[in-house]
Amino acid sequence: MKTAFSFTELKKQELATAITIEDVLTITQSMGSITGHFWAGDYDEFAEALYCAGWDITYREPFWFVATPPFEDEAIEYIEGDVYRLVSKYDAQLFTHEA
Repeated sequence: MKTAFSFTELKKQELATAITIEDVLTITQSMGSITGHFWAGDYDEFAEALYCAGWDITYREPFWFVATPPFEDEAIEYIEGDVYRLVSKYDAQLFTHEA
């Protein structure tokens, strides 16, 4: 029987190997969230898993961060569980200090 803990652990392991934004969006896909992408686990564990996969956490506040993948110019934004893609290169650069 799968528990919520084992499901979250499995997803965290998948995140630790996520190289692209599409990888993260696939892993966090959730029909019940505003964005269609949600992380039900711990905020710090989500950020740590991305960091292990080579992502930069470019901006961070409590329950909110922006992360950039190793080989892309775009970014994702995490706000209290919801995961957003920053589709505008300008939006992503605001948080990577390249604007």
